[in-house]
Amino acid sequence: MARPAKPWAKWARGLGWVAVVLGATAFIGSIVVVGQLTARSGTYQLVKRTPQAELFGEVGEPIGTPQVYVVDDPKAILPGETPEGVKYLDDGYLREKGAYPLQMRTVDTVSLYTRLGSGVAIFAGLGALILTRRRT
Repeated sequence: MARPAKPWAKWARGLGWVAVVLGATAFIGSIVVVGQLTARSGTYQLVKRTPQAELFGEVGEPIGTPQVYVVDDPKAILPGETPEGVKYLDDGYLREKGAYPLQMRTVDTVSLYTRLGSGVAIFAGLGALILTRRRT
């Protein structure tokens, strides 16, 4: 004979299922999004175009070191490459358009935290399902 369920058990079981489904969706979604952004990324050197650089036939002043960016606007990519084969990005154009490129380091960090959070949600949901299971 089955024991009658406690009044809160039905809600806890429902929330457990919600946590498991949303956690799994977020985990899988983070893998898909990182894969898509990685496919669109490349290594670029951010440069500031100056009149002096143009006068001497140079691309511009490098800003920092080359980074892996996701660049959606092809007009931001300047012609030419560094001796290492890294393409140039126009910092002035990006600031003017307000479309600064996304760094893959940021994507990887957010993805890591998303996967950790979704893993916690999955385990919490499974814990709720285990604690509220019906015994016959």
